Amino acid sequence: MSIINSNYYINNMFKSVVMYNHNKTVRKYSNEIGLIDCIRNYDLFKEYLIKNPIRVRRFTFEEKKSYAESITYGHYDSIAKYSGLSRTQIKYFPIIEHGVDFWETVNPFFFPRACQGPYNKTIWKKSKSGIPLYQIGPLVSYADCIYSEEEIIHLKEKLGKTLVVVPAHTYEFSKNEYDTRSFVNQIMNRYKKEYDSIIIMAYWADVKYPLFDMFKHEGAILMSSGFRSDINFISRQKTILMLADTVVGNQIGTFIGYAYELGKKVEILQSDIKLELTDSTIAPDEAERYLRNTNELLKAFDTEEPDPVLQNKLCEKFWGHNIKRKPEFFCDLYEINKLIIKKSKGNLNKIPNVVESVLQSDLLNDRQKIILKESL
Repeated sequence: MSIINSNYYINNMFKSVVMYNHNKTVRKYSNEIGLIDCIRNYDLFKEYLIKNPIRVRRFTFEEKKSYAESITYGHYDSIAKYSGLSRTQIKYFPIIEHGVDFWETVNPFFFPRACQGPYNKTIWKKSKSGIPLYQIGPLVSYADCIYSEEEIIHLKEKLGKTLVVVPAHTYEFSKNEYDTRSFVNQIMNRYKKEYDSIIIMAYWADVKYPLFDMFKHEGAILMSSGFRSDINFISRQKTILMLADTVVGNQIGTFIGYAYELGKKVEILQSDIKLELTDSTIAPDEAERYLRNTNELLKAFDTEEPDPVLQNKLCEKFWGHNIKRKPEFFCDLYEINKLIIKKSKGNLNKIPNVVESVLQSDLLNDRQKIILKESL
């Protein structure tokens, strides 16, 4: 591993300098598009994306920093609001996973991380023992809705019994191949008579595809959670899911655990989707884990014979459904991680020894020591 990737401070400084113009552009784009209410005004959101296309060649359109993953989908911002932390404190907060990794891969950038459930803890410990990996529970549970409780009640009354559909989504360097016309017909034939309203949750990178026009033509309502780097993304996603009675998707995704956490009925339709990634290579063992996890989730959330026991087991495994942290827990995470990063001078290789010495010292209180021990 290069010195740039093995030192937190050097990595962050390098990215901040080299990617300065890129980061500035991303922030400007995120702030502008974030002003659009893409739940009530999807068409304006789509128009902005079409008129301002994102052009990237080598990397996804997001800020490049050591802690960039924490910014994605507004995860850190929602936790900070929940716990009373500030945006500036993100530098010393454990890196938050941007979503469940059903391949169960371990990023070589091994600095302390916060994941939702314990699904990859065994692989993590084998890859880099002594580096903290914290379980924090479903990220959606720490986010506020974008609308007030009264507004959501009013919207729900207006919509009636509601189905939220989450189509398989892509990003800059991926694409999905499947029969979209058949998918639209499947949704409409199966659910239209049972529900008063059908909402299609469109991912920002996919609004250009005809799938959504097909759904709109059939009378569905189009909504979006917004752009990936928008700090209110997860709040909008929570708001849309709160409007649902049932949530259905045609591919496994983070939405499953979020909807389950919010008490919604969740279904996954069998599909023949072929996912193609152009910016990464999937190892055979990762592909095997993805297939296994896919099959388990399809079985648990089957439309005909769902398995409630397996649903709960998988949501605990991947999303930490049984975990709900208090605000002080996240403040403790910040203090613990700041101490570790500072004492190790940001050097990855020194972190295990620093963690051990910190546990033996009086630099942490008893509660913080328990948290740190559990992370190992």
